[in-house]
Amino acid sequence: MNKSKTKLLALLCILTLVIFFFLFDLHEMFTIENLSNLRTQLDYYLDTSPLITITIFFLIFVIGVSLSLPVAGILTITGGAVFGLLWGTVIVVIAGCLGACISFLISRYLFRDYVQDRYGEKIRVINEGIARHGAVFLFSLRLFPIIPYFIINAVMGLTSISATTFGLISLIGMIPVTVIFVNAGTKLASIHSVQDIMSLQIILSFALIAIIPLLAHRFGYYSKLLKTNKD
Repeated sequence: MNKSKTKLLALLCILTLVIFFFLFDLHEMFTIENLSNLRTQLDYYLDTSPLITITIFFLIFVIGVSLSLPVAGILTITGGAVFGLLWGTVIVVIAGCLGACISFLISRYLFRDYVQDRYGEKIRVINEGIARHGAVFLFSLRLFPIIPYFIINAVMGLTSISATTFGLISLIGMIPVTVIFVNAGTKLASIHSVQDIMSLQIILSFALIAIIPLLAHRFGYYSKLLKTNKD
């Protein structure tokens, strides 16, 4: 089987899983209301079979993020509700990063060659910019929760950033937002939707934090440039 057919088969498998998810209304399972109803049962599973419970949760999280399904927010809250702040954060960050890396690699394998071949010259400047500043740019995007992570994963997969850099920066950059959502899960009774967690004040705070790496990088870049000109 040639590469084109393998890509087509992989794409069809992914689309089938995504269609199955929505066709059978599986997305309705991932709500605050359903989580609240299942809270006692989930606690029972954790008490009686902790390793199995953690493994199943971890796999569901990885698969959901890998396929870009709208489940990361509610699963992150679930992590806090079931595992607590510390272990919930650890499990969610690792699972989220692994899922993001898989999503990144899927995008790169299926679409990067096509995009680069068709639009290579038009996006040459973008490729050069990512090669020089991609890590900082990605870090800022991870800190700013307005842009859905699945879009970041897919778009970065089309660029020249290395998978290692993507994974490491994603792992670090996901921590602040994850802590907020996991902490909200530990106070499940006080929230009614994922939107309740991200107030305007929190969003603006993250926006300011996300700008800091870009400003620091730009300041450092110009400092080096001035030093070089003086020499």
